[in-house]
Amino acid sequence: DYLRLAKPRSILPHFITASSAMFLAVKGTPPLSTLWLTLIGGGLVAAASNTLNCYFDRELDTRMVRTRSRPLPAGRIAPHQALTFGLVIGALGLVILGRFVDSPAAILAFIAFVYYAFAYTLSLKWRPPWNVLVGSGVGGLTPLIGWVAVTDRLAATPILLSAVIIVWTLPHFWSLAVFRRADYEHAGIRMLPSRGTTAMIVTSSILLV
Repeated sequence: DYLRLAKPRSILPHFITASSAMFLAVKGTPPLSTLWLTLIGGGLVAAASNTLNCYFDRELDTRMVRTRSRPLPAGRIAPHQALTFGLVIGALGLVILGRFVDSPAAILAFIAFVYYAFAYTLSLKWRPPWNVLVGSGVGGLTPLIGWVAVTDRLAATPILLSAVIIVWTLPHFWSLAVFRRADYEHAGIRMLPSRGTTAMIVTSSILLV
C-alpha cells in the first residue's frame, strides 16, 4: 500500500528522462555512482510528491472509480501515516541529492516537489483547461535535474528535452481525460478545454513530432 502511494509506474518516466539527460550531458556514460544516487534521490522525491498528492486528494479519490481503491480512500492507510511517509522519503531524497550529488540538483528537485505536491494539487489542478499544461512542468524538470547533476549548469539541450516532455503531456492527458470523461465530471474536475479538444490534441501531437 505504501508502494501504491508512491505510484512507481509514474516514477519510471522520471528515471528515463533524467538518466537520458545525464548520458547526453557527458556524451557517454556518466559516473555510475552519480547516476544511481541521482535516480535514487530523485525517485524518492518523486515518490514523496505522489504520496502527498494522494494525501491531499484522498476525499476526491473516493468520488472516482479509477481512484477509490487507492490505500487512503479505501481506508487501508491512515492520512497521518501517508503524510509522515511522504515527508520522510522526500527529505531523505533531498538529502541524498544535496549531500552526494550536488546542490543545484537538490534545489530543482525541491522546486518540483513543492510545485506538484502543493501548488498544483491544491490550486492549479482546479484551473481548466490549462491545468494539464501547468502540471506538465513537473515532468519537464527531470531532464534539468539529470543534466545539472553531472555538469553543475544548465544549457539549451535539457531545456529542449523539457519542452518535449511538456508538449507530450498535453495530448497524453487530454486523451486520458476524454477516455475518463464521466469519471472526472462526477468528481467535479474539469480536465478538458471548453471547446476544440480534438483539435488541440491533434495540434499538440503535430507540434510534438
